[in-house]
Amino acid sequence: MKRIVSLCLLACILALSAGCKDTFNFVYRSVSVPPEPPPAQEELPFERADTASDLKQRIIDFIREGRELGEIRLYNYQGNINRDVSRVCKQIMREEPIGAYLVDYMSPKYTALAGYTALRLTITYRPGRSQADIRRVNNVRELTDEIGAALQSFQSDLVVEVGYLPSDTDLAALTQDLYYREPARAVGLTAVSVTLYPPDVDFKAGNGFARIAEFALTYPAGPDEMRARADAAEAALQTLRAGLPEDLTPPYAALWLYDALCAVVSYDEEGAQALLNGEQAEDDLYSALVEGHAVTGGYALAYRRLCDLAGIQCRIVRGWRDNTEFIWNVIQLDGDWYHAAAASDAALGTHDWFLKTDEEMRAQARWNTESTPHCESTQYTYDMLIQSPEEEPAIAR
Repeated sequence: MKRIVSLCLLACILALSAGCKDTFNFVYRSVSVPPEPPPAQEELPFERADTASDLKQRIIDFIREGRELGEIRLYNYQGNINRDVSRVCKQIMREEPIGAYLVDYMSPKYTALAGYTALRLTITYRPGRSQADIRRVNNVRELTDEIGAALQSFQSDLVVEVGYLPSDTDLAALTQDLYYREPARAVGLTAVSVTLYPPDVDFKAGNGFARIAEFALTYPAGPDEMRARADAAEAALQTLRAGLPEDLTPPYAALWLYDALCAVVSYDEEGAQALLNGEQAEDDLYSALVEGHAVTGGYALAYRRLCDLAGIQCRIVRGWRDNTEFIWNVIQLDGDWYHAAAASDAALGTHDWFLKTDEEMRAQARWNTESTPHCESTQYTYDMLIQSPEEEPAIAR
């Protein structure tokens, strides 16, 4: 029975298949999905350039604005766009201060459109550098003001773009000179390094050029601690100056301050040996007047500041002795200049280097005589002062 039913079902299926052959007429077709349109480019403000010079200036403008993506439209451009863009980008990164300092790389992309070529430039900047950190000045005089302000605030880094910098300018030496020229805040500067951008452009000697100068100023502590040290040194200076008898004439006041300084500051033999070995040593206003020891810089800075407070003209001289930096003072009395090397006299317990001439000082040191007042007068000497003392004698030491 089951077999008969199965045969009947099969017969029905075959009949239906034959009868519906024309009813189900399947047609197979391949269907292709159209590609998605490319994303619309971001609308950017654009600049126009007609020459390679225009192109270079527009890219520099982008960098100064800190733009990471910029568009330049080249209308009727005369020249090879690919070649010129490549050359200009290389010039900016190698020869332009702002490009050499800020830019890591640049990626151009071109689109030819009706009447012009659109150049989209992606600019990648060096990590940790920003246009906002760069101070812009025109010349060395304005640069000097920026360095002085950084020293006053114990700033550890400074980046300055100089519009005109003579090729023979030694910025590290300039910074050190400023440090010693204004001793009121001459505390703790242990090292100065300067990196120029671009670093290796071949300028003719004597010509001026634009550069970015990156300064690294090294201090033993942060700005707050350094300000506290400067304040402590200034307080000690004021206390020392307060003991100066007001009725002493300048020559005797200069001697009194000289002896007072040598009485409270000990010569630092270990520091002197460290400097001789090319190492660092504490040798500033703070070490001299608060900690009570100095090599040569601390004495010179303190004596200069004491003379300033007493109204005596005094300068700092940086020279050499035994191939090591040696620092002392020149002071002006009655219009004439004299050498005064407090560190040497403190080390020896003498007055052999107070009120000396250039000829006498050459036995101990070398220095730049062109930038230092000539000391030729013998009107005042230590022996003359102690042979005819004023009412207040110098401090014994």
